[in-house]
Amino acid sequence: MADKNHFSGIDIVKFGENISIIQKRVTFENVSVLEVYERALIVFRDYYQYEIIQGADRKMMEKISEAAFRVAIYKSLSKTMLKPISEIAPYVPFGKSKTTQLLKSMEEKGVIAVEGKGRGTKYIIK
Repeated sequence: MADKNHFSGIDIVKFGENISIIQKRVTFENVSVLEVYERALIVFRDYYQYEIIQGADRKMMEKISEAAFRVAIYKSLSKTMLKPISEIAPYVPFGKSKTTQLLKSMEEKGVIAVEGKGRGTKYIIK
């Protein structure tokens, strides 16, 4: 959550008729996760939301659901972030000690990286 960090950020690309045509590319890096999230939403709104004027009313339209986009951004950020055991344990059907053992085994196999010791230990997928 730091204002500046080692987080590599994300790239957002708007393609043209095919993936060989890049109409817009934006990269956010070395800023806080919240800043990346907010900037990504601004880019999304520029390209995937528009208003239709019907008489005196304006109706917001979406080419892609903003809620679905938020979930996609959240998931992409969570896969690139260091996480403590307290953020991992709720998603696995084991206790904290068994989860810790499994994480150590995964580190030995090179699946995850571990940073820190004791209460400050955090894990990330390689």
